[in-house]
Amino acid sequence: MENYYFSIIDKIKISLLFLTSLIVTACSDIIEEDISNETVQVIIPQSNATLTTNNVHFKWEKLKGADSYRLRVVEPSFSSINTYILDSSVANTEFYYVLDPGDYEFMIRAENSAYETGYTGPIPFTVDSVSDLTGQLIPLLAPANNYYSNLSDLPLSWQSIYAAETYEVQVRSGADFNSSATILFTATGLTGTSVTTTGSVFTNEGEYSWGVKAVNQSSQSSFSSRTIYIDKTVPNDVSLTAPADASTSSSDTVVFYWSSGVDPGTINSPLSYKLELDNDPAFSSFSEYTTTVDSLQLILSTGTYYWRVYAIDEAGNQSVFYSSEYSVIIP
Repeated sequence: MENYYFSIIDKIKISLLFLTSLIVTACSDIIEEDISNETVQVIIPQSNATLTTNNVHFKWEKLKGADSYRLRVVEPSFSSINTYILDSSVANTEFYYVLDPGDYEFMIRAENSAYETGYTGPIPFTVDSVSDLTGQLIPLLAPANNYYSNLSDLPLSWQSIYAAETYEVQVRSGADFNSSATILFTATGLTGTSVTTTGSVFTNEGEYSWGVKAVNQSSQSSFSSRTIYIDKTVPNDVSLTAPADASTSSSDTVVFYWSSGVDPGTINSPLSYKLELDNDPAFSSFSEYTTTVDSLQLILSTGTYYWRVYAIDEAGNQSVFYSSEYSVIIP
């Protein structure tokens, strides 16, 4: 009996040692490396560099233990700030940003969830006011890249750049502007920074792209471009699945479920759902909840609740009808 007793104790000791090892291993996995005494090494721009492109390339060496980097850019200097241009967290080791001609300074540090380095910098640099548009980049403003819409014409806008006298805008079929040869809309000689397409350019559901280039008497830029997805098909109507109609919940926490099947159409823009909830079956003063998945959990007080759901996609199309109206009783 004693040998049996000690064998159990030994097994318990071994189990405890194994458990302790797991805990220590787990803790070591979440301990961040102390990088507070490290320094980020900048590659470009170098101090006092003069750049002849407005698309400024910031690049630095990877620092072991860093999860991200904090990049700050001001005009003209940190000791005399006129404009705070940028204060961004960057996950990788390079970043592009379009700047007007002028004098700037930037600083950068490395960060993780527990530590951060000191800033490297300030590092001064100049964006030269060259008149050659070759290699310059036009910052596009709206619509955003990979934009979904159900409209037949859209307003397009961009940011002005130095030395541009006019702008040319094109809309092409297909998501890749540079590989498409089918021009659906063009506007040239634009002196402003916006234009609205005409002639129902986006009549058909599908993929499109738009681009803008800058022009002056001696040079022109390449097109800066973005993608647009046109979705004109309404989502399927929603079918409620749970809780069953007129059922009594066993808890004040209720999870509502529904289904709308596979989104129809050529372009399937992301779906969201609107759940309406009311104590009145006529929905005279309902509360509305939005979710991107086909379920929603709510905590409800005692009473009878009526609920219904409809679908809406990112392009702005809404299901033709609401779902059926179900009720649930909270005792």
